[in-house]
Amino acid sequence: MPKHRAELFGQIIYDPEISYDELLGLENDMKNFTLSTLEDCRAQFISFESEGDRTFFQCAFQECRQDLSEKIAAIFASRMTKQLECKLFFVDKMLYEHYFYIVTPRGGKAKKLTLPEAGPIDKALAAEGV
Repeated sequence: MPKHRAELFGQIIYDPEISYDELLGLENDMKNFTLSTLEDCRAQFISFESEGDRTFFQCAFQECRQDLSEKIAAIFASRMTKQLECKLFFVDKMLYEHYFYIVTPRGGKAKKLTLPEAGPIDKALAAEGV
């Protein structure tokens, strides 16, 4: 079993109407907020990349837990404004359950995705918790 069983892929999306200077300041604030939030939630290997009006981030967790993904989504929801939206996608490396969140200042949407087992071997391993 992988040591880091889950990964989080996220996007912070900035309103295209804000000025370039506002974008740079907001992007810096959001990177600091994201880093602090993820470190508090025990994420590892946190990385950032920016392109246009989006900041992408990725990190790893030791397990893929719905309560943890909901907690992180709620923390991000508390920080969203009319200039910010966010997408969070938690991926279980064993490819069983995944959690997807769209977070806006108007609220959030959550979706749990469960993939079927590949076949009898995968089904047997899943039953064993592997």
